[in-house]
Amino acid sequence: MNNVIDYTAEDCLKGWSCIGQPEPCFYEGVVKLAPFNSNDRYAGIVEVCHNGYWGTICTDSLTRSWSEKNAHIACWNVIDPVTQTKPYSGALNSVILSTLPKSNQVSQSVPIHYRSVVCDGTEVTFANCSQISTNTSACTHDYDAAVVCRQNSNDNDVRLVGSITDGQGAVEMNVGTYGWVRLCPGAFDLSGVCNKLGYTSTNYETYT
Repeated sequence: MNNVIDYTAEDCLKGWSCIGQPEPCFYEGVVKLAPFNSNDRYAGIVEVCHNGYWGTICTDSLTRSWSEKNAHIACWNVIDPVTQTKPYSGALNSVILSTLPKSNQVSQSVPIHYRSVVCDGTEVTFANCSQISTNTSACTHDYDAAVVCRQNSNDNDVRLVGSITDGQGAVEMNVGTYGWVRLCPGAFDLSGVCNKLGYTSTNYETYT
């Protein structure tokens, strides 16, 4: 094998430098996040293990079919590589990569496994969702699906609810034993909400 691009997944696992090759994985349906930055392990592009390789999910460029219910399935299936546990109880928000800087994109060598995924939020893995397509020929990484996951038993988490538009919705906070509580714009400083949800800007607008 004179060309590194010809190396197989097995070669990569033996320690070869497989530049340009998809990253191999072992457990079908397991999810990992490609972080937006090194400080946010809980927020990133969704990569799912399928047919032995990690790959992304393409949201439909017209309907933007990536919902909070889909995001829940992604977060529930994230495995911590160190502890081999599932650290997240669900999603705080669903994100479409086109709303973020291009620098957040994954490498072009990463395959796109699925598109137009529609889940009801109760499925075990994406393979169980009512609608899922492997026809990704028209997809690009511009519309990769991303999430902001919610850690287990983490007070003061925030989420957006009640809107089909990405990045908009009523703001709720997890207040311990009270559960999720709706925040009123005039009663709280909302400038940090956007960053907490994984967005790069602190700018926000309020709606009634």
